Amino acid sequence: TSLFSYQGWVALIFIAAGVYIGAKIWLKPSKAGVSPEDAGDLYTTDESVRSSHDAVHDSQEATPAFSFPVANGALAVQTKPKQACKALPLGGGRYKLDTLGAVCPFPLIEAKDAIAELDSGEALVIDFDCTQATESIPQWAADNGHSVKDFVQNQNAGWQITVVKDGAS
Repeated sequence: TSLFSYQGWVALIFIAAGVYIGAKIWLKPSKAGVSPEDAGDLYTTDESVRSSHDAVHDSQEATPAFSFPVANGALAVQTKPKQACKALPLGGGRYKLDTLGAVCPFPLIEAKDAIAELDSGEALVIDFDCTQATESIPQWAADNGHSVKDFVQNQNAGWQITVVKDGAS
């Protein structure tokens, strides 16, 4: 429909009416309002501003005019903690990445993430069933200096490839 025809305008009116009726039915306030008897117990905005203003002045008076940061404990260089690897460790510098059922190009994306977490010389065994990855994973490995150690078809439509990080250099 179009707004340049009467059908579009009629549709717009019915949509607006539906939204209005739905809002009246499902969107009801939980409380009608505050009764005058309960109004004396409320914490007003002016009281809130005054108490926060007093709290700021009290905390500023407690700090000295000149303060220097002091390290009380031992200093250490912050290092990036080793993240949990996406791949399952098999032992002996080998890791397994199971991407069976993943839609292309996700096996390649997950392989890139997993191999980035490995050390040089470690092997990543990737199980996948994406036909596009049969070309893209070996090409990516060759382009980035990794070597393909093993590449076999192990199921009807599944493959297993072993990529050694920095194995080509």
